[in-house]
Amino acid sequence: YFYFYPNTVINFALENDHVFLVRTFSKLFSLAGCRLGYCVGKADGIELVQKLCTPQNVNAFGIKFAQAIIEKEGMIDQLVKEQLEGK
Repeated sequence: YFYFYPNTVINFALENDHVFLVRTFSKLFSLAGCRLGYCVGKADGIELVQKLCTPQNVNAFGIKFAQAIIEKEGMIDQLVKEQLEGK
C-alpha cells in the first residue's frame, strides 16, 4: 500500500519511457467499488494510455471525490495517520 510506504518511484516513471506508476484511491478511502485511481508517466506514454481507455471510465461521483481529495491539503496525511494509530 503506497500510502504506508515512505519511498516512491514516481521520478523513475517520469524519466523513463514505458514505465508507469499506477495508484488507487480505493484502499485508503475504503472505496473499492469506486474503482478510482491514477497513472503517472511521461507525457507521450500517458497519451497512449488515454487512447486505450474508454471515454467514461470514471463516473461523476469518482471525479468529484478525486477532486476533493486532491484539493483538500493534508487530507491524505491525516487519514494515513489515523489508520496507523488504529492498528
